[in-house]
Amino acid sequence: MNGVNNYTEPRLVKGKEPKNIPKGSTKEKEWAKKPWYINYSFNGKQYRVKGDLNRIKDYKEKAYQGEVLLQSIKNDLKNGFDPTNPEAFLVKYTQETITLSDAVGKYLEDIKLYNRPKTVQSYHSKLRYLIEEYPNKQVQSFSINDIETYIRKKIHNTEPAKIFMNNKSVQLEKAIPWTHNTVRTAKGVFRAFFQWCINNNYYKGKNPSAKLESKKIRSEVEAKPRHVPFTRYTLYSFKHYTNIQRLNSGWSISEIMKANRHSSVSMTDKYLRQINRDTDISKKEVPAI
Repeated sequence: MNGVNNYTEPRLVKGKEPKNIPKGSTKEKEWAKKPWYINYSFNGKQYRVKGDLNRIKDYKEKAYQGEVLLQSIKNDLKNGFDPTNPEAFLVKYTQETITLSDAVGKYLEDIKLYNRPKTVQSYHSKLRYLIEEYPNKQVQSFSINDIETYIRKKIHNTEPAKIFMNNKSVQLEKAIPWTHNTVRTAKGVFRAFFQWCINNNYYKGKNPSAKLESKKIRSEVEAKPRHVPFTRYTLYSFKHYTNIQRLNSGWSISEIMKANRHSSVSMTDKYLRQINRDTDISKKEVPAI
């Protein structure tokens, strides 16, 4: 009797050994016909677990599967399995052993309920890259070093990149190292994901991604210009052009910010970063020193 969990040691019961063997048969064949089960008691109550053992007619195969079932039940009882409440043990087991791939699948389904499709797609791509790096890793085994090593690898990536389109991984011909903005976005995605894991008891301890802020992980890779004035005829190209014209006409930054309905000066600054492309200083006079 186990004093802590109050159960007896499980054992494989194969029935009585057959004595009378029909002609053309063997003792093992006759023994395999008998009902087999795993027997143990829990809190004074007897339990018999048959599983699929009695569908097996071959003695050696039945004995092997019986041993597998026996060891499985022993391990479950040792880890806190309560036959009166098997669902609780299943939940606890899932929480402690869930893989990154399974957790990400649950997480993406969850955030679809309260996020825009574009936001979900961003989370999907960053987390799918992480799965490719750690395909069978359990969530609970992640550390800050795992995440830091992964991000640094993406910053210095020289291998042909993969992107996710329509839930499929597409191999590109060239590498796409992560830029500063990509690193910042990934940090946010990983931090939110692991916090969700903590809230659902899939991860115990402090959020490993939250500690990344104290790490000096920075990419020097420059992002390709987007919405460049005069060369890409998109809505945002015209918006950039308009803002630059306002600045050149004497508008203040705060006035431009208000015109764009921005909530901060930093948002307005993004539209003015390409001003050097439209600023000619070749004919300016240099003041005398």
